[in-house]
Amino acid sequence: MCLIGSVGKRGNSFDDVKTVQVLLNINLYQLVPLKPLAEDGRIGPGTLGAIEEFQRRVVGMSTPDGQVDPPPGKTLNA
Repeated sequence: MCLIGSVGKRGNSFDDVKTVQVLLNINLYQLVPLKPLAEDGRIGPGTLGAIEEFQRRVVGMSTPDGQVDPPPGKTLNA
């Protein structure tokens, strides 16, 4: 799974958003009590919130940017 473009507050191709949703669901155990995301390729408040929470908890960002960038992006690598 690889991103072509960014996902989050900017960017957002259908396939890239779906990839990020799948990856967030795989890592959901690190985001309890968040619920699984619909893997529908659409960016929405649930996906944006999960990206930001992942950045806080897993990436260690004190101020999440809500953006998952293609390699070598820090959030994607985490």
